[in-house]
Amino acid sequence: MKPNILKWIIYTCLYLVLIAPFLVWGKFLFPYITPKTLFFRIVIEIALFFYLLLIIYRPEYRPRFTKLTWLILIYLLIITFASIFGVDAYRSFWGNIERGEGLLTIFHLFAFFIIITGLFKEKKDWLRFFDISVFVSLLVSLYAFGQSLGLSFLLPSAGGSRLTGTIGNASFLAAYLLMSAFLCLFLLVNKKQLTWRIFYILAFLFESYILFRTETRGALLGFFGGLLILAVLSAIFSKNKKLKLGFIGLLLVLALSAATIWLCRDQAWVLNNSTLKRIVTISSTDITTQSRLLGWRAAWQGWQDRFLLGYGYENYNIAFNKYFPVLIYRDVGSQVWFDRAHNIVFDQAVTGGIFGLSAYLGILGLASWLLFSRLIAWCKKQKILNQEQSVGSSINSYSQIGFIALIALLAAYFAQNFFVFDTLGTYILFYSVLGFIAYLSLSKEKKIEEFSLPKGRQPQPFLIIILALILVFSIYIFNIKPGLANIHGVKSLAFSHNNMHQEAVESSKKSLSYGTYQAPEIRHNLVNVVVKAHQGGQFSQKESSENFKFAIEETEKNLNSASLNARHYMFAMSLYNAAASYFDANLYNKVVELGEKALKLSPTRPQIYYLMGQARISQGKFEEGIDYFEKGVDLNPRVMESHWNLAAAYIIAGQDDLAEAEFKKMEEMGFNFYHTENLQRLIRPYLIRGDYNQIAFLYQEMIKLDPDNPDLYARLAATYKETGQIEEAKAAVRKAIELDPNFQAEAEKFLQILEGEE
Repeated sequence: MKPNILKWIIYTCLYLVLIAPFLVWGKFLFPYITPKTLFFRIVIEIALFFYLLLIIYRPEYRPRFTKLTWLILIYLLIITFASIFGVDAYRSFWGNIERGEGLLTIFHLFAFFIIITGLFKEKKDWLRFFDISVFVSLLVSLYAFGQSLGLSFLLPSAGGSRLTGTIGNASFLAAYLLMSAFLCLFLLVNKKQLTWRIFYILAFLFESYILFRTETRGALLGFFGGLLILAVLSAIFSKNKKLKLGFIGLLLVLALSAATIWLCRDQAWVLNNSTLKRIVTISSTDITTQSRLLGWRAAWQGWQDRFLLGYGYENYNIAFNKYFPVLIYRDVGSQVWFDRAHNIVFDQAVTGGIFGLSAYLGILGLASWLLFSRLIAWCKKQKILNQEQSVGSSINSYSQIGFIALIALLAAYFAQNFFVFDTLGTYILFYSVLGFIAYLSLSKEKKIEEFSLPKGRQPQPFLIIILALILVFSIYIFNIKPGLANIHGVKSLAFSHNNMHQEAVESSKKSLSYGTYQAPEIRHNLVNVVVKAHQGGQFSQKESSENFKFAIEETEKNLNSASLNARHYMFAMSLYNAAASYFDANLYNKVVELGEKALKLSPTRPQIYYLMGQARISQGKFEEGIDYFEKGVDLNPRVMESHWNLAAAYIIAGQDDLAEAEFKKMEEMGFNFYHTENLQRLIRPYLIRGDYNQIAFLYQEMIKLDPDNPDLYARLAATYKETGQIEEAKAAVRKAIELDPNFQAEAEKFLQILEGEE
């Protein structure tokens, strides 16, 4: 291939990278993450192959190592070293399905940075690249806008009223659009044509609107702060009087807007707007705020254990589990598993230690300083020009604003990352901006020196073959195999959801047969698939036993490969509890044994005590089982679920007085028993105890709440049969037929059985 062809192939790959945020495919687990990640990695690997050939041909395209490049490389070396000596090097390298990150993706981002800084020689290259980026972000914004209109051919917003677009999460979409909006401002002042400037003004306004509709407080505060920085610095450094006055006006508008919203925070026009309401209700008592603060406290505690190099990349979850803040668990809907601190400082500190954090902050600091130094240099140059001319140059003023827009972008990016974390969309924009700053930092002398490099040569065929084989190998190992495992994993869940249990189990086995980094999470799903398959009754006793044995073998692989991950233990305990009740009662002891190990890893998780208590209660060791449930309550007495589990244990143990006392505590906490779902849930402990009279009473109470439900009458009839109340059973089944004639055929058979028992 000729060098120009190689170059344009690489250009195409770099442009294709920008469409990654727009990709969504439901064939994958985590459809908003997996296709983006696999696509990005494949494209970068292809680009790197052709880039290596190009720099042999044309040495002037070889990597340009600026101070910023070296600092990024130092950061990568630190986090790699920290991961090698961390708690789980395998997870550090590969990451997991949900995030699609790990060092593997970070290395690809660095390759992207090296290629883009080596290939883009002119400012026009960068502007074209950022143009395409903004076009893609507009497509993402239009998709989100279509969601707000309820267009049926689009995937609905995953965040309800909060727009999520093709990113799949309102906070992540906000972070992506936040950076893109400031890129619009940068491009606005770097375009001379009026048409382009109008376009970027409109793009900025539209993306700002979608950002507002995400209702993401951290990103909105970052956006507001970025605009403040833009207004202040532009007002200070601009020599154009009209621009200076314009930015002073913008500063006043921002200040007045913020003051007005805050002063009117109790008025209807603020409270009726969901975004403004979320902003003005930020407080230490807000649930989201409390969760963030509790998570940060756990991160700080974990960081102190491994202060210098941290736990290794992607291992924040180990620190979080160890110092799990029990107050974060309020009910069954609470999020209790965190793999990020939702704060860039703590994320970097816990996973990379003080060295990793320092290097990361150094990258942001150096990038900002390089922009600021360019701004100062431009001002000095402008001052000289103004001394030679009678009128100041508006073009120079606009160029100053371009530098300031990028400074504001970095500040806004860091501010919003104080409350969330990066995803691929923000990573791509971040490394792109860093690449442009590295380009700006190159001196003219160094750019001239590149043309005095020795002439390149044509790559040898043997080298091309070796590189091609490496490319094929990397694409398959890093992307194709995980992708296939992922696809079969999601098929398994789909089959299970549709009660096609045989197919679900086989798909899980197929997924795991690829032996990829996706296996740990596939095994978690396998636990649910196998338990549901057994309950579905589609397997023989032998087949169910084999399925349980297979699930146990796979689950134990998680325990052996990541023995510090408390979540693996809890999935195993859940599986053992289900399997023990079916084919091996000795597994109940295994539940308690694993529970003791899990408590050493996460001593404040009440769910561990729940599983241990369930095992002992199932063994008939009521006193020991109740003790575990009581410990779960003691960790956080405000959790309704803990009281419910303890009360259920009391019922099974026949200690009705103690159960009643727990129920009264729950009522005092605001729990309403007289709800169909809650009464239905109470049936299970009485069923285990074999108290059919109490079950009949519960169905009677449910019928009072839902008198037209034929299913309740049918269940009441079956319960009366167990208590020997035949006439009452007949009456109940006849009522079920009256409410739903579809019960007729089944009811006739039931009535015949009742006749035989009289």
